[in-house]
Amino acid sequence: MKNDTVILCNPNDAADCARAGRVCLQKNDEVNAKKYLKRSLKLKEDLSVYEDLIRLYYKSGEYEKAARTLMACEQKYPQGKTVFHKNKLLNTIEILRGKIKILSKPTSLRIPLTSRCNIDCIMCGYNNKVWDMPEPRVREISQLLPYLKHIQWYGGEVFLSKYFKDLFEQASRYPYINQRIDTNGLLLNEKWIEMLVSAGVGLDISIDSTKKDTYEYIRAGGKFETLVRNLSLLKACRERIRTERSRNTHVSMSYIVMKSNYREMETIVDFARKYGFDNIQLNPLLRCNGKEDAYKRETVEDSRDIVEYLKMTVPEIAKEAGKYGVSVLDRLPYGKEMQGSTKLENNLNEKTLCHMPWKQLCINPDGTITPHCYCTMPLGDVWNNSLNQLWNSTMLRNYRKLLLRGVNPLFCSQVCLTNKMKYLEVDLF
Repeated sequence: MKNDTVILCNPNDAADCARAGRVCLQKNDEVNAKKYLKRSLKLKEDLSVYEDLIRLYYKSGEYEKAARTLMACEQKYPQGKTVFHKNKLLNTIEILRGKIKILSKPTSLRIPLTSRCNIDCIMCGYNNKVWDMPEPRVREISQLLPYLKHIQWYGGEVFLSKYFKDLFEQASRYPYINQRIDTNGLLLNEKWIEMLVSAGVGLDISIDSTKKDTYEYIRAGGKFETLVRNLSLLKACRERIRTERSRNTHVSMSYIVMKSNYREMETIVDFARKYGFDNIQLNPLLRCNGKEDAYKRETVEDSRDIVEYLKMTVPEIAKEAGKYGVSVLDRLPYGKEMQGSTKLENNLNEKTLCHMPWKQLCINPDGTITPHCYCTMPLGDVWNNSLNQLWNSTMLRNYRKLLLRGVNPLFCSQVCLTNKMKYLEVDLF
């Protein structure tokens, strides 16, 4: 951390002090950045300066100062009086202060309303038990909607759930909820597409190949022609409906890299362009049938060849996609742990520290409940535990406690520990 930045600044001008503080931030001089930003606030309170200082305190590990500054900012510039705003503020302060038992409600949910699916994917390990969300959990989900910033609906195939339409419409009435839907896209129709686009949702569409034969082999029972027809309808609807809310619609291609398709990845950019995708997600095969795991070949040498191929190909895909405004989210592990090693190094630090145990409950496709879908140790399940019970359960408090200690917990996934989950940093505002 540098503290020797020389900035010409009028110490009696709030705007000039703020400018100097931001220059210091760019130069990674945290000491002088704090000095100038605090001086600016002393001369004249300003929301953007408050936010810069809070982020700086958080970045430098001064969490109590970040919490106090956030509360001062909220008093001066209240963000709202709804239960959503009050809960979000309380949740952030509890994270900053490292609370183990928290009073705030979850701000995010991942919900599979059913395990039922219209296709039988070759890599899926969840298609041997059919279940639907118990009604008591459905009521709890509905009661939590006013507090949520994010909710992700998935399955199975969520469009097969008898509860989904009602819950989706309920959630759409809350302006602060960002809804995302995981789907194979095969059950979309014009009516649903118009509802989704009008609500400004995010769609993560599972497409593991752009070639008909491979797609229909992996997504057994699915028809490639149905997929591309629905993608064409979706693209046309997005071009037709141009409201302020519809502009939030974000469509992502979710590509699970596996044994059957990793050599076909180079075709996905052209496909994404053709059908108007905003993003491509490259995901590893986790917690499912292992025979399609591209990393686990017959020999370690084969596995290394695959890893080297991915390390060479993925950056080229990202570069090509970027030319057309399509982003690439790469969650593929490339480290030693995916090449035959069974021991994970302790890579947990402030950059990978996950705040999901303070923010989210995730119901998995098998009915178990974890903070995130990548977590490996369940807190409970939908049949025997209410969401309210689990939110401050002994298990979840232990999750929080170990993460605060900087321990490499057994419940953390390899994907997280290899720094592939960068978006899990605390959401301060």
